[in-house]
Amino acid sequence: MTLSKTGRHNNQGTVWFEKSVRKALIKEASKEGIDPADYIRGIIYSLNQRLVQEEMEERERINQLRHDNRKIPVQLILDKELREKLIKRFDKELKNEELREKVKRRPARMNGTTLEDRMLQEVLNNHLLEHLNK
Repeated sequence: MTLSKTGRHNNQGTVWFEKSVRKALIKEASKEGIDPADYIRGIIYSLNQRLVQEEMEERERINQLRHDNRKIPVQLILDKELREKLIKRFDKELKNEELREKVKRRPARMNGTTLEDRMLQEVLNNHLLEHLNK
């Protein structure tokens, strides 16, 4: 690695600094008893390592978010009697028009579920979330 005074260089290993920065780096390197090229190489290496570490931490953070926000499908089979009891219990919430519109837009599965079944599922999910957040 060489330090260029002019800034006009074609070599990949050449680093150009302004005069004041160049003098400060040479002074710091001589104070440490290190060759200026090795000193600058160490600075570049440590900055590169820090960037790599930050990138790894960001990737881990994103993976943790994905893990935390994953969906867990729950298969729940309700017989007619239980379904009617739940509908009676949550009757007020099931009459909510916003819920009806939200569930209408959701595509129905091909297993014969009705709009009322999907609404009941949404209400049960909401109550489960409330219970878990307590």
